[in-house]
Amino acid sequence: MTRTTRSKYGFTLETSGKSVLDDDVVDALYEAGCDDAGIGRFLGVECLDFAREAASYCEAVRSAIEDVQAVPGVGVTRVVNENTPADDAFTAAVNAALSSPAQCPDVSGAREQIELRRIWRIASKMPSGSVSG
Repeated sequence: MTRTTRSKYGFTLETSGKSVLDDDVVDALYEAGCDDAGIGRFLGVECLDFAREAASYCEAVRSAIEDVQAVPGVGVTRVVNENTPADDAFTAAVNAALSSPAQCPDVSGAREQIELRRIWRIASKMPSGSVSG
């Protein structure tokens, strides 16, 4: 039996819509699987700081976006990862998919592309106006 190595990945998801600081939303986020995130506001932007365990950074980001999007009225607008280079292609592609879900961008790597397509599908289903550019 092959075991997948899992690591913790730290990143921030900026949010829009309902306030993630509201007690009912906090409870809903926890129930949706965001119990590995700190919730706060930085420079007027509400966000969730994740320390997510996953097989890859790409999987961690995708699963966190799915969990946040499971809460009605809360949207993800941007991924911030200060631990990766500024030219990180995956994070840039995710942000492009979130800000303009009309077309899914490409990234190199088969696993990265699979996770990006899953994120793009989530972004495409977001209510109009929940994503800001």
